[in-house]
Amino acid sequence: MDLNIYLVDDDQDDQDLFRESMKEIYPHAKLYPFANGVHLMQQLNGNEGLLPDLIIMDINMPQKNGKESLREIRNNPLFKHIPVIIFTTSMDERDVNETFTLGANLFVNKPSSFEDQLIIFRHIFLLYNNQQLFWRKQDRFVLPSAKILPRYGALGS
Repeated sequence: MDLNIYLVDDDQDDQDLFRESMKEIYPHAKLYPFANGVHLMQQLNGNEGLLPDLIIMDINMPQKNGKESLREIRNNPLFKHIPVIIFTTSMDERDVNETFTLGANLFVNKPSSFEDQLIIFRHIFLLYNNQQLFWRKQDRFVLPSAKILPRYGALGS
């Protein structure tokens, strides 16, 4: 199954790492990178028909941050069904609570290694494939560390 994924992150290194992870985990995914929320919202609002299956977004970005973008997405009936994963270095409890309240589906702390990122993204895509990203529950909103997640093989092949 092909997935259209919008990745919103102003850090080019993080975008490159994400792209490498996708090649290994979900090779049929189509990745569309955006440097900030302004570019994301321009794409969503100008998009005739093709919407992403999943948005993975950082919080801290220039021009329009992840929280502002998330608010816009959830306030638009055309986009509010799209799962949004917050993928950030922040573990501030205020960020966690605010993004949950704004309607994000999952909160993930960016891992420190490529191997941990692979574990995390395998888990995310299993949640997506099993429709569990749509079960918004506060006690399951923050994804645990890669150290305690189960290991999975390639997905989407």
